[in-house]
Amino acid sequence: MSEKVFTKSSWTLEEKKVYLRKHGKAIVKEAQKFANPSGWLVFINLSVTVIGYFGFLIAAYWVYGNYGFLYALPLIICAALWVPRFVGTQHDCGHRSYVKNIKLGDFIGVFCSIFTLLPYKYWGGEHNYHHVNNNKIETNHIGDIKTITSDRYRKLPKHAKKKYRKFRNPWNLIIFGGPKYVLILNRFFRHNSIKELTKYKSSVIFTNIMLLVIYSGLTFLLGVKFLVICFIIWCIYGINDVWFFYIQHQFEEAVKQMTSEWNFIEAALLGSSRYKLPWILNFTTTNIGEHPLHHLMSSMPHYRLRNAWESLLVSFPELEQIITEITFKDSLKCAHLALYDSQKQKMITFKEFDRDYPNFTT
Repeated sequence: MSEKVFTKSSWTLEEKKVYLRKHGKAIVKEAQKFANPSGWLVFINLSVTVIGYFGFLIAAYWVYGNYGFLYALPLIICAALWVPRFVGTQHDCGHRSYVKNIKLGDFIGVFCSIFTLLPYKYWGGEHNYHHVNNNKIETNHIGDIKTITSDRYRKLPKHAKKKYRKFRNPWNLIIFGGPKYVLILNRFFRHNSIKELTKYKSSVIFTNIMLLVIYSGLTFLLGVKFLVICFIIWCIYGINDVWFFYIQHQFEEAVKQMTSEWNFIEAALLGSSRYKLPWILNFTTTNIGEHPLHHLMSSMPHYRLRNAWESLLVSFPELEQIITEITFKDSLKCAHLALYDSQKQKMITFKEFDRDYPNFTT
């Protein structure tokens, strides 16, 4: 299927909701046809992920040692851009969608956490919570990027407004927040108030010990150069990972709802963007750009997402008007979105808030 240039949908939000109420169950039924793991595709995908990453890592280490850091930097960047393949694999294992055998899936998920630094059970539990509560305004701070409504923001005291503005600053949230999320935040258990997540505390402790033993041992054997390479990989991958997650749920047309009005199909298809990227980036990010479909059917493995999307378009061509498609150029414009305006039913920037609600500016 040929790639077309992004165009904004001419459908109103209400028209989209009416269509999904009428055809939503049929769309889910069609998507279910692709929600089955494949042994040979698992083998190929996992082999490519492991071989590709170690190829870049070993090459970067060798070039760094023989020619210097600057010559090794392009290879380090390539390795960092390859890590999302481990994230996608670990992510699918957490959804029980990657392989049929649950124990094998858990083993693969823990193995991937060596490279992602994300505690498998805890991160998977938090992420599944995000899926069950996708785009609910009250709980989007768990497993998602905290987003508050403009109404709530208006009621905040001045110091709280400043704190939220600082948090939503793109440099703080993505450029510094990405490495912080990977290296620091996932070293701690953060959700004692969520009963269904407390059982995963041991996953955090186990992962921290495992990472400490593995990387301190390898640093002892290979030298500080190895740790420098890994640190840069983790920082770049962290930025990339948080940016992708951001753009999949933080775009102007994103629909966010209160629990009382929440609808699973609407939240999946209207609250997630389809990120249109060159094929190589779709490959390295395990097709996670097909995010609306992933939220509609989390039991679908990443290696089936593209084919499933094309099949859905044959049966339901109107989905191209329903789902928001974003190119990389479009996504850059979303970096400053920070509040959900319930009246306008869209994401807005602080600049728009200050313009439209001048009596509530900080």
